Amino acid sequence: MSMWNRLGLQVRIMTYVTAGLVLLFGGLVYFNMLAVREASGQVYRERIALAQGLAHDVGEDFEYLASDLRMAMENFKTSGDDFQLAADSLYQSIKAHAASQFFRVVSVSLRDEQGHLITRSPTSAGEATPLSPNEIQLAIAQNRPLVLYPQNAVGAADRFATVALPISDASEDGRSLIVVAETVGVRGILPVIPGGGVGYSMEIVEVNGGTVVSASEPEQVGQKSPHYDILIPYVKARSGGVEIHRMSEGAPGGDHVTAMTPLPNGPFYLTLEQPADIALAIPRRLRNEMLIAGIISIPLMLGVAWFTTRRVVRPVEQLRAATRAIASGNLDDPIRVIAQDEIGDLANDAETMRRQLKKLLNDIERAKSELEQRVAERTQRLSELLGKVIGAQEGERQRLAREIHDEQSQALGALLVMLDRIAWLSGPASSEVKGEIEQARDMVRHLLAETRRLIYDLRPSVLDDMGLEAAIRWCVETHLERKGMGVTIQSSLPSRRLPGTVEVALFRVAQEAIVNIERHSQARHAGILLEQRDSTLHMRVWDDGEGFVPNRKESGPQTSGLGLQGMEERVRLIGGNMEISSTPGRGTIIEVKVPLNQGGGA
Repeated sequence: MSMWNRLGLQVRIMTYVTAGLVLLFGGLVYFNMLAVREASGQVYRERIALAQGLAHDVGEDFEYLASDLRMAMENFKTSGDDFQLAADSLYQSIKAHAASQFFRVVSVSLRDEQGHLITRSPTSAGEATPLSPNEIQLAIAQNRPLVLYPQNAVGAADRFATVALPISDASEDGRSLIVVAETVGVRGILPVIPGGGVGYSMEIVEVNGGTVVSASEPEQVGQKSPHYDILIPYVKARSGGVEIHRMSEGAPGGDHVTAMTPLPNGPFYLTLEQPADIALAIPRRLRNEMLIAGIISIPLMLGVAWFTTRRVVRPVEQLRAATRAIASGNLDDPIRVIAQDEIGDLANDAETMRRQLKKLLNDIERAKSELEQRVAERTQRLSELLGKVIGAQEGERQRLAREIHDEQSQALGALLVMLDRIAWLSGPASSEVKGEIEQARDMVRHLLAETRRLIYDLRPSVLDDMGLEAAIRWCVETHLERKGMGVTIQSSLPSRRLPGTVEVALFRVAQEAIVNIERHSQARHAGILLEQRDSTLHMRVWDDGEGFVPNRKESGPQTSGLGLQGMEERVRLIGGNMEISSTPGRGTIIEVKVPLNQGGGA
């Protein structure tokens, strides 16, 4: 049984339920996170689109300013004395028509191709913004408005941007003039956000130095932008993006969602930010609602599952305890399981099975007792019958031995005497007659010896006269030693005789073993041990012959199944037991143990 199956049913059910809830909640969390991510992505896309729209508006304002300048300079011809009048006229025209929600024009100046200031209006606008020859030549070469950050101007922190526009043929001598409109940022004014919104702040940053040139918060203008560090990668790639601006610990306002995009003209980036708590309110609310739902629902569902499975498992445990009691043999205690479902039906079926099993076992016990009694009676009768058969067999052997001794043996003896008399009466008969008579005498002597051996095999008188040990020694001498086999006989039997039935049974067992050694074993040595240990008689017969695989149902190389069965039956009749140990090539050992307080009244 695996470790998993050793766990209780309720534990396993709760494990399955917990795993299912974890998978379910995990799936919900996964899809919720996808929804949160999509909502967050939508927020980011809206913010970058909004920032791009504002940047487009700033770019359009610069384009409108350049367009106004170009329109004001059309068909404008002036001499050197008219430059101030032209500048004043341009300034009044631009001031009246160029409106922007991001900046306002503070001065208009005319410059030559080298960037030198010709005149400026109004003259009270402060020091003019210097332009380098490279910037002037770039504006002339591109022949379009060039938006520059006036970083070298005195009081440049107040300046937003400078728009330089080349105008050809504006002078009588055909020289190109550069019209320069200087602007300052509109402080504290946030452009109208499409769709409304709260918490927004915007700034326009000059990317070369990171200086804020326009912002919805006036105090930021002229300062280094707090977003410059996250702007750097986008400035290098000249691209836009959205990031969470992580504020330093303890900073007011917390993290912000910051959208960054380059302006279409000029070295500027527009940043639009909103507190993350406001911008990501919906995604965070989705995430928090899912977490709260999980924290509340999972324990609640586990509690319901525990209560439900407990109501299911408790009857199962009761039924399990009852079936274990039945398995251990206790069929008296009824099964009591309170349940109105399939478990209750199963308990009723188990109770019915218990009653039927108890009745069946009672019937089996009764039949078993009757059968054992019959078997015992029949075994007793069979043992008595077998004893009578063996007794009759021994009596018949004794009768045959006596008859052979009284008739055939005496007849052969008389025949041998007659042959001796014939030989004596024949006198000087021919050698051929004498040879035939001598051959007949030898045959009679052999028959007489075999007859005597047969008589002793049937019932050796030495067994009746001298006992078990003497009879076994005679059998060894007759069957083994006469063939030159070395035999060791050890005996420590008491001097008193054993009961006749015991002596006859042990002799027949030893005789059968000796005959088998003679006929089949091809042994060189054999041995017989007779001893008494306490109240048990031990007899061991062994040899170093070929051995065999003991099988009482089949014939073996040394003995037959019937021979083994006959030996065992003789030993069993006297209350003993016999063990055979044999291995092919390693000889055979037959050991008999007989308690002397049984068998034949010993």
